[in-house]
Amino acid sequence: MIRPCRMTAPEVRELAREIEGRGLVLKVNTEKSPTLAAQFRVKSIPYFVLLRGGIIVAERMGAVPRAEMRRWFATAA
Repeated sequence: MIRPCRMTAPEVRELAREIEGRGLVLKVNTEKSPTLAAQFRVKSIPYFVLLRGGIIVAERMGAVPRAEMRRWFATAA
């Protein structure tokens, strides 16, 4: 796991617990799933995407603190 992904892992796990029932957090290894990475046009990791009905409604790249991730999710959801 690359350093930015490793740094955000605890925050992402905590966010997953906080949004349980309202959203689903999935982690994908882009090296093991290059087709999926290409489908979402991942240019940088970590890469966060919010889908609604299979359509991207928000996306974000780079390591961010949990509070900022919470605000992003609340605004985008």
